[in-house]
Amino acid sequence: MHPGTPPSPESFPGLSLLFQRHSDLDPAVVGLLVTLRAAAGPNYISADEFAERLGLPSRFALARRLRRLELPPFRSLHARIRVLAMLVEAENDGASLSHLALRHGEDPASWFRLVRRVTGYSWSCLSAHGLPQLVCQTALFFWGVGM
Repeated sequence: MHPGTPPSPESFPGLSLLFQRHSDLDPAVVGLLVTLRAAAGPNYISADEFAERLGLPSRFALARRLRRLELPPFRSLHARIRVLAMLVEAENDGASLSHLALRHGEDPASWFRLVRRVTGYSWSCLSAHGLPQLVCQTALFFWGVGM
């Protein structure tokens, strides 16, 4: 991927599955979610940093854009995308969540708490159900629709 080229949704399995099931999504929403996934992955990124990547003047402009696109606030949106990225990476590598957190230089306990806060499930339950379950839950969270 070249620096000025936006990533394609197919680059990210969890998002591409979400977009396949909701093909009527606004291209601006698709672009924003894919850009967030590419920018952060399972790592933390601040609203200011993400706004800057989008070429917006501040996190307040980002909040206005998210409201216009009828998306949740940045913190909730980012947390969902992070958990989605964690699950995809764990399924691809076969690694534990603790190992992934350490690989990314973060505290494993904070990743386990994030998963529980975002999904309401423990990591072991979430990883047992797999990616399709999380994608369904994410669609319900974002748009109030099931798969």
